[in-house]
Amino acid sequence: MRKFISFLIIALCLVIYYGSNSAKITEQYTDYRERRTLLGSDKVGYGGLYGMCYLSDYRYPFSYDIKAANDTLEKNINLYLFSDSYLYYRVTSKHFCNTDKLYKMKWFETETFLKQEALDITKKNVLVFEMTERYVRILLDNFDGAANMLSIGKKAAEAAPNNENTNSYNLLEKLQTPLINPNINSNLELNLFDYKFFRPLKELKANLNYYVFNRLNDEVFVDTAYKQLYYKPTVSGEQKMNAFYPVDSVEFKIICTTINKLYDLYQSKGFDEIYLAIIPNPVTIVNPNLGNYNNLIPTINKVDTLRMKILDIYSIFKQHPSAYYAKSDSHWNSAGLQLWLDEFNKRLKVISKKNSKTS
Repeated sequence: MRKFISFLIIALCLVIYYGSNSAKITEQYTDYRERRTLLGSDKVGYGGLYGMCYLSDYRYPFSYDIKAANDTLEKNINLYLFSDSYLYYRVTSKHFCNTDKLYKMKWFETETFLKQEALDITKKNVLVFEMTERYVRILLDNFDGAANMLSIGKKAAEAAPNNENTNSYNLLEKLQTPLINPNINSNLELNLFDYKFFRPLKELKANLNYYVFNRLNDEVFVDTAYKQLYYKPTVSGEQKMNAFYPVDSVEFKIICTTINKLYDLYQSKGFDEIYLAIIPNPVTIVNPNLGNYNNLIPTINKVDTLRMKILDIYSIFKQHPSAYYAKSDSHWNSAGLQLWLDEFNKRLKVISKKNSKTS
């Protein structure tokens, strides 16, 4: 009996580890929990940063409510989206005007990468490189990372496309996922301890540590002036996520060169339109006076030698700085996401209309 119980414990630990190591399984389990009152995650209901620090003063309701696009023409666009968590988990084809198929790939997660034999030339094929500001200097410091996310050609013919309707992978593909997910620690905490019935105790401990001993989760920064939480690597430290860490001319030239090389590569594969969409760090918009902003986004937006089209949301967000970001999460809120979709859908309507005239 003792051996049997030991085996069950080991098996359970392995299942929890494997599930926490898989972003897809963790996402599915989180969705399942949200449909049950006591099993819900505080990170989902009140924001990821609140769920990391549990400060009661920063427990703000957090959810998304976005509208389907208002299609005006036929669905004559296939949209390919290189994305991070700002878009990947939130959008489907219904949110994009005149879009027949949406193919989503997520930075850093190889199981979402896509292989196709060829593009559908009966549609307008549009490619978007969406990335939050904190990843720009990491993703664009070399060409290979983004070049490998989408493979188009005869050698890729045997691989099934990964789009919004492809929700399963075969066992071999699952076993080939990395042994260590960079988010394994946070996923383990989410799956083991992030339950609503623990919240009162967690808040009591967090408030005591912060307000009495001035101790806080190392990845959370509190902006008391705006009653806002930020992901700390975006506001401090000598690292490329930090909006205040300087960008020298050599690094900036590499970034611009990578953007142009990516444009040339995917244009050669047959894409009709290619966009770069950089989502500002929350601190960049809400409170850039916390430091000396390195002006990464506006500087990129002004480069006239870039061949890739820019979807500039930075200039629009700056008009109403406090309106577009969640106060207890590292992402934008519904208003920010909806505004981005509205701006991009303006582009898609023009593309769709042109395609209708030429078809």
